[in-house]
Amino acid sequence: MLLNIVRNLTIGFTCNKSIGVMVCPDPIFIGVNMSINLETLRELTPQLDFPPTLEKHPGVLIHKMTKGTSIAFALLQQDEISVAKWFNSANTEFPVHTHRQREWMIVYEGSMFITIANEEEQKLIHGEYTVVDSGITHSIRFTEDTWYLSITMSI
Repeated sequence: MLLNIVRNLTIGFTCNKSIGVMVCPDPIFIGVNMSINLETLRELTPQLDFPPTLEKHPGVLIHKMTKGTSIAFALLQQDEISVAKWFNSANTEFPVHTHRQREWMIVYEGSMFITIANEEEQKLIHGEYTVVDSGITHSIRFTEDTWYLSITMSI
């Protein structure tokens, strides 16, 4: 059921699509009140690129970043889908990377700047999201403290 909800996130929205990415305003998002140990999430989804870990706590990872602070909170993990809540402080930067799955990033507090497939950088603010197709390079930077959800799904 949750897989169908996520697949239908963009129904009823006008979206701008460029190479490997859709940017859509005001997503409808159905909350999931589930938690799982993030270490289990990492073990079950080894194809995800995770930054090196600085500290581990049950369900939480604090990542070692060149700049800024990045913390991931596991929310859900199933064979076909993973959901994590992320906090990134101002000045955090994720270098160019790819994923084997399609990834949705939904900003709910703050903003992020994302560059996809060497295209022009896009700013995402509260209520906006982007979809990055599997295998597409992207990098992300944050100029303010930001919270967002990351949903990765094998399609």
